[in-house]
Amino acid sequence: FKFGYQLKKDFPNIKWLADYRDDWTTNQLRPMSTFAHKLFNKFEFIYEKKWVSTAEIVTSVTKQYTKNVAEISNNKGVVIYNGYQKDFFDTIPAEQNSAQFTLLYSGTVFENQPIEQAITVVKKLIDEGYKIKLKMPGATLYEDVAKKLRELVKGYEENIQLIDRVDRSEIDRIINECDALLLTAYGELQHVIPSKLFEYIGTGKPIIMFPSDNGEIAEILNSISNTYVLKTAAEFEATLQTLISNNKNELLTEEEIKTRSFYSRKTQAYKMADLVNEYL
Repeated sequence: FKFGYQLKKDFPNIKWLADYRDDWTTNQLRPMSTFAHKLFNKFEFIYEKKWVSTAEIVTSVTKQYTKNVAEISNNKGVVIYNGYQKDFFDTIPAEQNSAQFTLLYSGTVFENQPIEQAITVVKKLIDEGYKIKLKMPGATLYEDVAKKLRELVKGYEENIQLIDRVDRSEIDRIINECDALLLTAYGELQHVIPSKLFEYIGTGKPIIMFPSDNGEIAEILNSISNTYVLKTAAEFEATLQTLISNNKNELLTEEEIKTRSFYSRKTQAYKMADLVNEYL
């Protein structure tokens, strides 16, 4: 952003676009617990406003992030989602194991995520005789979280699998073989949109969010078909029971593919290109 500001200063006719993949001084994850943290953030805020206000337009990855940086710079803001790279819409679904329903939570589990609520429901269904398996590749990245998860799934390890991080090709295989995908909220952190959301969308699989963030993730999921945004454990349990009883994967319709394709990186790149043509 400093270079954009400097170019604009030296060559006033130059126009530039400020693209935030993460916000800066408005970032919720920034340490703000001490006076020094707050002072440093205020100091950086002065430069952020000075530099970015010379841009023609600002973009970011969520509506709230975009609103924040647009207000700082007093510029128009446009959302450009991170999107998914690869889709599986034309992939023949793996042959289903009608005797086993597999739910996938892919990626890191953070301390503030209430994943234990979903695990508790899955354990209840297992106890009731439902043939359900929950796979969680990447969930053991942070040892303090992994320790709590191991304690939570003790006695259920055959059906609730905590898996170390695996490579991309292995994740693709696991995704193709699963029946549904699980997301959960990020606690008090609002307006967080994880990259896995878009990866999930690109699979064409059913997506379950429990509990809901009551925010942008839920809004995106509600804009496409074959998704379930749930607030209570009872809703989550009932949804799993329904999916288990109707366990079959089918290719999406053309209309469903079109709706999901809006969230592809290709579509988002075209959107960015249109902005460049319009403003620069």
